[in-house]
Amino acid sequence: MIQTFKHRLDGFTLLEILLALGIMGIIAVFAIALSGSVQNAAKVGDTERRMGEIAAKAKAFYRNSESLPAGAGTGGDEVPVSSTDFNMEQKFRYDGWGTPLRYYRRTVSITVTPPGTPLTIPDIDAYSVNGKAAAGVIISNGSNQTAESTVTGVSPPFTVNTAGDDIVVPIDVSQEAVEIALDQLKVLQDKVKALDAVY
Repeated sequence: MIQTFKHRLDGFTLLEILLALGIMGIIAVFAIALSGSVQNAAKVGDTERRMGEIAAKAKAFYRNSESLPAGAGTGGDEVPVSSTDFNMEQKFRYDGWGTPLRYYRRTVSITVTPPGTPLTIPDIDAYSVNGKAAAGVIISNGSNQTAESTVTGVSPPFTVNTAGDDIVVPIDVSQEAVEIALDQLKVLQDKVKALDAVY
């Protein structure tokens, strides 16, 4: 005797298919939103890293020349990445969103007598960023690409008003200035000792 088995094939109902598609749509919306947040966070991190490297190069430049380099560009407010200044790749002029970073520094010109020649020195507390003095400042417009932070004041200290999602990194060279002054004082003390030995 041969047995026959009847197989009943059950399919999905239209309601089950629509429910599965709805759940997949909700998951896709959350995945896209999360992906955008992750990409934005990566760009913020990349921008902060670039700005940190620029600040470190500025401090090294200050140690070697006792001043910060002038800004590049027609307005003089772009990061000076040339080989004579920071010797950095051109990408360091831009934040993670491709907008040029803003770079500010100030020097003071005084006349030394004698011999009466002008001497340009950095103003190491020209800017006030969140209540702390800085010789310069680097500003990114942030993810919304709108410049919300401003530098105000007609004479030092200039106040950097941080606003919106802008990223602001101060360039503080006070420690470097102290080290340079101590080195110069040591040289002067050695000269005085040498003169004392002669007389």
